[in-house]
Amino acid sequence: MNKLLYIVNPIAGKGRGKKVISEIKQFHNDSNEKYKIIVTKFPKHASQIAKENSGNGDLIISVGGDGTLNEVINGLNLENKNKVAVLPIGTGNDFASNFKYGKSVKDNLIRILKYRNNLVPVDIGSVEFQDKEKTVKNTLFINSLGIGFDAYVAYLNQNNKLLSGISSYIVAVFRALTNLNNIKMDIGLSEMNIDGEKLLLAIGNGKTSGGGFYLNPNAKIYDGFLDLTVIDKINSRLRLIRKLPLALFNKIETIPEVSMYKFKMLEIDLERPYYVHTDGEIIPDSVTSLEIKSIGSAINFVSFS
Repeated sequence: MNKLLYIVNPIAGKGRGKKVISEIKQFHNDSNEKYKIIVTKFPKHASQIAKENSGNGDLIISVGGDGTLNEVINGLNLENKNKVAVLPIGTGNDFASNFKYGKSVKDNLIRILKYRNNLVPVDIGSVEFQDKEKTVKNTLFINSLGIGFDAYVAYLNQNNKLLSGISSYIVAVFRALTNLNNIKMDIGLSEMNIDGEKLLLAIGNGKTSGGGFYLNPNAKIYDGFLDLTVIDKINSRLRLIRKLPLALFNKIETIPEVSMYKFKMLEIDLERPYYVHTDGEIIPDSVTSLEIKSIGSAINFVSFS
């Protein structure tokens, strides 16, 4: 039997990752499981570790949040159909919400080992983008991509060192309201174009972003499509404060400015560079255009049902 490889982000969940290492070791004290723990030491280290271990048959367990899982996914050779699970301990664990995880580390470790061979192929997203110097770059995402207000909130949330989870995201929303911007853009879907000023674009493989906001409530991680939510221009901060909480209660579709689509490929051109996030992590470039595609059944993920 191949071993379990834990890729641990020690600063995930405001430092919870470091504390979880001893829990993992304690859990395995009474078992004959072959396992290895590798702790990340710098940004993108999880990608490097995943790349070095891709295709060797190990079950790769990402210990952290959506950002850590994003790094792991970006390191894998997708041709290998790698086996992946997540131990959700991050600030945001939106992708993990697609599965029946428990509340304790021990319970989740028990579930991962019990269902390690119960694998479901899940989709991911691929994005090719250009910065203001017209340099073309590529990255992958597994849960969400955001442009505009959503991404600006992610930027502020990423720099919040005190709070975690939905509390951190809500604080970031109110901070973002002080600098409310709508972005003029052109969106090319397969059979139509959408243009004009938009508050945000939320592209989802999973249903939620930001620790529980249902920005793509109809998304499914295994249907071969990505979901696009467009929120048209909103200038009133008061109106946004009143309407945005509807996303917490899975009622974003009731907002008149919202429209939703499914796609396998789309192109986006921004009138000016603005914030873009993948799985809550800001792309550190001034992005002006993007091409986004769905990659169906890209990774075999441990499922608890």
